[in-house]
Amino acid sequence: MSRDKTPTLHIYAQDIFHAPAYVIGNREGLEQLRDAINIALVDGVASKVAFASDGEGYEIYVGKTSTNKQWSNVQMPYTDHEFCGKPYGASPSAILHRLRPWFTLRG
Repeated sequence: MSRDKTPTLHIYAQDIFHAPAYVIGNREGLEQLRDAINIALVDGVASKVAFASDGEGYEIYVGKTSTNKQWSNVQMPYTDHEFCGKPYGASPSAILHRLRPWFTLRG
């Protein structure tokens, strides 16, 4: 019996503050996330490819901030906008571009 080696990973954001966030994946998907984190720790930004369980591929982007000032204008990750309000602040893609202007986001 062969095992599917497709890096499958689901990342679920918090719906409201104090709610849990979840990361669920197979070994290959978790390794893609780990590798992106390790690269970002050194280079500041990284991207890797993973797939949702329906087979749709997507980019994982990871960025490392260096100062508390960079956090002052970051969009909150909450998904329940009725409860938490409309998102404000810099989007994740804008933050990654500030960290590395040459870093190109796909998609």
